[in-house]
Amino acid sequence: MCVEPCRRSLHDGKRMGMAAWQSACGIPNNSSAYGRSIRKSYGLARSTWSSHASSSSRSSPATQAAANALASTCLHGLAALAESVLHDTELARTSLALADEIDAGILATAVVEAGGASVLAYEVDGRGHVLLGDDANLPSLLSLPLSGWCAQDEPLYRSTRQVVLSDANSSYFRGRFASGVGSAHTPDKHVWPLAIAVAGLTGDESDAARALDTLAVTTAGTGLMHESFHVDDPGRFTRDWFGWANAMFCELALDLCGRGVRHLFPRHPRVPPAAPGLT
Repeated sequence: MCVEPCRRSLHDGKRMGMAAWQSACGIPNNSSAYGRSIRKSYGLARSTWSSHASSSSRSSPATQAAANALASTCLHGLAALAESVLHDTELARTSLALADEIDAGILATAVVEAGGASVLAYEVDGRGHVLLGDDANLPSLLSLPLSGWCAQDEPLYRSTRQVVLSDANSSYFRGRFASGVGSAHTPDKHVWPLAIAVAGLTGDESDAARALDTLAVTTAGTGLMHESFHVDDPGRFTRDWFGWANAMFCELALDLCGRGVRHLFPRHPRVPPAAPGLT
C-alpha cells in the first residue's frame, strides 16, 4: 500500500470538508450510508465511524483504529458483565462476536508498512486511503496498552509507537523544552501534557521518569497541567488547567513510585492475532 498519496488524500478531506471529500472519492454523502458501504464492501467488519477525532477536531470520513480498539476492549468488559451480573449469555456472545469483528477489521485494514515494519494507521477509510500518525487525546494509538487492547511490548504496538513519536507523525513536535504529540485542535508546535504522560506510562522506567521531569518543569509556574504548551516556550499554553492531564500526571507519578493503578483496570483477555506481514 502506498501511504504517501493516501495520506495527502485524507489531509485534503480535512481541508475540503467531509461532504466535498466524500463526493470526490465517490462515497455516499451521509454517515450511515458511508458506514454501510465500508462494512459491506471494504472489510472493516462493523468498525465504528465517528465524525470527530478524540480531540474534538473534525475527522476525515474514515474510521479510527484506536477508537475501534477501545470499543473492542469495552465490548469484552460488557461480555464479562453480562455473564457474571446480568446472566445474559446471548448479550455476552454477541458482544464478543462484535469485538472479534472489530479486531479483525483493524488488522485487515489499518495495518500498513512504514519504515520496513508493520504499523497501525491512525485513520483508514476501507478504500485504500490511510493516515499515519496520531492525535494527542485519548483514545490514541499511543495509549493502546492503557486501553487494554494490547501489551506495550507487542511488536505491532512498538513499531506503531516509533512512528507516533517521530517526525513521521505530523502532530509530533520537538523543541527546547519538550517533545511530544500535539493536535489539530491546538496551535502549531504545541504538545499535550496528556500525551507526554501517556508516552511515559506506556514506555520503560526511563521514559516515565523523563516524562515526569518534562511535565514538572513546563507548567509556566502554575503548578498545573495545561491542555497544551509550546515546545519552545511553556509560557504559551492553552487552558489554565486541564483536569484530565492533571490526573494523568498523578497516575504517572504514582506509577514511578510503585503505587500505580493500572493493575486495577481490565485487560483485553487475549492477545490480538498477529497482523499479516508483521515484522
